Amino acid sequence: MFRFSSTHADVRFPELPEAIEANVRAYLTLDDLDCAAASADVTRARRLASNEISAALQAIGYYNPEFDLAFDQNEDCWQATLSLEPGEPVRYRNVSIEVQGAGEQDIRLRDEVSKAPTVGSVLHHGDYTTFKRSLQRMLAARGYVESRIEPSELLVQPSESSVDMEMVVYTGPRYSVGQVMIDATVFGAGVLDR
Repeated sequence: MFRFSSTHADVRFPELPEAIEANVRAYLTLDDLDCAAASADVTRARRLASNEISAALQAIGYYNPEFDLAFDQNEDCWQATLSLEPGEPVRYRNVSIEVQGAGEQDIRLRDEVSKAPTVGSVLHHGDYTTFKRSLQRMLAARGYVESRIEPSELLVQPSESSVDMEMVVYTGPRYSVGQVMIDATVFGAGVLDR
């Protein structure tokens, strides 16, 4: 029986809210390394850390963090400690969604649009992407196969801790399947009963 035993290196996040720590850990290559990692791998991970921490924080709305990543090495292993002040989160300042085309009066489509981020809520890129995908699925399911959503970007103003979302949903025409007629003599009654 093969056993692999390795001591996991310690990456500490003192006094960070759980959601922020979880997201930083998910992005941080250092958190995946153990004490047996080659020094070149640790050096590479240290170089990547600043960009990874920034990307992890921006993904959940923190664009103006201040942080320091300190390293300690002893004969057995290394340890990293992240001191972080995330700053003010970026919040939605303006949210504008306009529906144009045959779907303008579609109540179910309007219900889906109402699930958009609201003014004052914190920007979370994952939630924004989930909202857009859900809206695209709804459009397809409701028969708006020529629909498009423009623009598909957020205008983030880090210096103002704000984001503006302007979106136009062009539904195009709504398609539906008409009555389906099947000739039982071609398939046979037994096939159609399935």
